[in-house]
Amino acid sequence: MMRDVVELSQYKTRIQLRKVNQSTLAVVESKAAWEEIKQQQEDYTQWQLAETQRLFDALAAKPATTEQLKTYNSTLATFKHTLLSLNKNLSIAESEYSRDRDQLTQEKQQLHQLQNKQEKFEYVSHQLDDIVANQRRQKEEEQAMDDHSSISQTITFISKER
Repeated sequence: MMRDVVELSQYKTRIQLRKVNQSTLAVVESKAAWEEIKQQQEDYTQWQLAETQRLFDALAAKPATTEQLKTYNSTLATFKHTLLSLNKNLSIAESEYSRDRDQLTQEKQQLHQLQNKQEKFEYVSHQLDDIVANQRRQKEEEQAMDDHSSISQTITFISKER
């Protein structure tokens, strides 16, 4: 029966180890996604600053029409909207990365607890096996003593009859 408990504990530990591996993969993937979006945001910010300066310089080089000013302002609004969208995506990716790290931490803690329980069950199982083996050995010794005693009594009985 104890062997069944040990096997169940080992099974639960293997399942939890798979969960840890899955969580580790999720952390790696969410970190990569976060880093990619962060790089996109940094690249876009640098490009946007340079492009804004280029557009401003082109506009300032000669008298601008109202239509050119509207186009310039519209372009700046588009830049701002794109940057806000990238910031939102970065925030979402950062939240997912943080959530995945927390999940991994929990999965590792659960694995550690299950491993500790498994070790205890295995220890108790070995102790019980030793107790059973000792009891079996004692019974065999007692049986051997009883057999020896019976043989001695039979020999004594036979000796007395002669």
